[in-house]
Amino acid sequence: MRETTIAGVLFDFDSTLTRPGSIDFRAIKQSMGCPADSTILDFIDSLSDESKRSAALDVLRHNERIAAEASLPADGAEELVGELRGAGYAVAVLTRNSRDSIERSLKNFAQLEAHSFDTVVTRDDPVAVKPDPQSVHFAADRMGVAAAQLLMVGDHYYDIAAGRDAGSWTCLITHGTRPEWADAAGADYEINTLEQLRPILAQHKPLPNGKLANPLLRQLLEELQSPRQRPDVIIDAAVGRDFAAFDPAVFSGPAALVVAKSDPITFATARPGSHLVTVNANDLICSGALPRWFLCSALLPPRTTLRCIRDLLQQVDTACSAVGAALIGGHTEITDAVTRPLLSGMLLGSCTADVLRGYHSRSLRIEAEAADHTDVVASADRVLMTKSAAVEGTLILASTMRDTLLKRGVAEDHILEALHWEEKLSVVPEARLALEYAGVRLLHDVTEGGIATALHELAAAARAQLTIERAKIPLAEPTRAICAALGLDPLGLIGSGSLLLIAAPQTASALLQASAEAGIAACDIGSVLNTAQTGVMGDLPQFEVDELARMESQR
Repeated sequence: MRETTIAGVLFDFDSTLTRPGSIDFRAIKQSMGCPADSTILDFIDSLSDESKRSAALDVLRHNERIAAEASLPADGAEELVGELRGAGYAVAVLTRNSRDSIERSLKNFAQLEAHSFDTVVTRDDPVAVKPDPQSVHFAADRMGVAAAQLLMVGDHYYDIAAGRDAGSWTCLITHGTRPEWADAAGADYEINTLEQLRPILAQHKPLPNGKLANPLLRQLLEELQSPRQRPDVIIDAAVGRDFAAFDPAVFSGPAALVVAKSDPITFATARPGSHLVTVNANDLICSGALPRWFLCSALLPPRTTLRCIRDLLQQVDTACSAVGAALIGGHTEITDAVTRPLLSGMLLGSCTADVLRGYHSRSLRIEAEAADHTDVVASADRVLMTKSAAVEGTLILASTMRDTLLKRGVAEDHILEALHWEEKLSVVPEARLALEYAGVRLLHDVTEGGIATALHELAAAARAQLTIERAKIPLAEPTRAICAALGLDPLGLIGSGSLLLIAAPQTASALLQASAEAGIAACDIGSVLNTAQTGVMGDLPQFEVDELARMESQR
């Protein structure tokens, strides 16, 4: 996950720590013949004639001196900088202006001088100016703070771009007028005045161990969207309320069954909250039930921030809404029992007995009078697979081993493609489609152990022998390249995002066509050979542990 502790604040100077309007860049451009769509420094650098470059610099310096002498501190700037330093933050300035101009401007400040900052980085320093992210790294080194723990504050696109590309947090100060480029810049925060920085920084301070303070918990719960306006949710999460209540009959009628599923997130991932809901929803929907109610327990390491917790809960809440579930309760605690966020979820769904797929014929009490097991599948049923093998494993490897993969010759395009596979991890869309067909006998999502392990699990659930054509199992090019570079077998690599189905032959054909029309990749990879034996035919290896876990154990 992204680092959320902020240990230092890096300010732009002009129109950030000073009041806007002291310097007229348009007039300066006109006086030196700089095109309107070029920056002044870029224009000067582009001049090949030394005399013209020197003249242009003289014009710039002259106007900067005039502006510096006329500049005034922004409202609250001096108090804020002093407050931040008193609170232990590293505070610095990063500007495209000259050192001389900054020192002239600071003479108009009553409480601040150059030495009031940990460093003042100007265009006179030996580093490229903004928007080059190296300027932020240069300042961070002088501040003694990692770039990931900096907040870059400025009014210009270059401020935000430099901070963003350096991996820092970014805040755009608009002074009440939002620029047209603001969306493209993508700042983490936007403010009108400097005083609005205080609540932002409060979100990024480490919280004490233990349960969240009630005011913070209430604030987070009020932001949840998935439980709102749900007639099935009778009692949802609230401060001082240790339970939730829901009515399954709202969706599935008076004969509704409640189906339960629980799973944690153990592998490191950039969006664990989203991933948590996805892995639980993938399993639950394979029963035939639809996701309805979710509970999340979050154990978080010491020095966790409110921003981290908010991000996690928003990920869970958004993912719940995407699959049709409501986040109705759970537990959140900061504890030294863990070294990274550990999330565990319970997802409940509802359906009627007749739509449960495959698993019910021996276990449901309503079938207790059945004399013996009824076959779930039939010989000649088809085995279908969606997407491709090792979707999740490829994403994890691209996210965590990018530099290694590049060194081993994996094309950057393959890595970038895999990094966008987060949206592929859910099998809920294809499972919903499959559940519309009565001839779909069984559904099973691929997880740890990869497609090969999942096929053996599917055979065991079906109590049947499957024959699989290994050559028909699709492998995406990023998966093929990444696994080859790391010596991994993609058939045994964790594969959330791919769904296995057993369907009657005619249903299989219709489902493949419907999947194609819905934009879901799916293919036929085999069939049910017989129901007298259990197993998988087709030269598929078996894996004692997932290939990702095997690799980690050898590092």
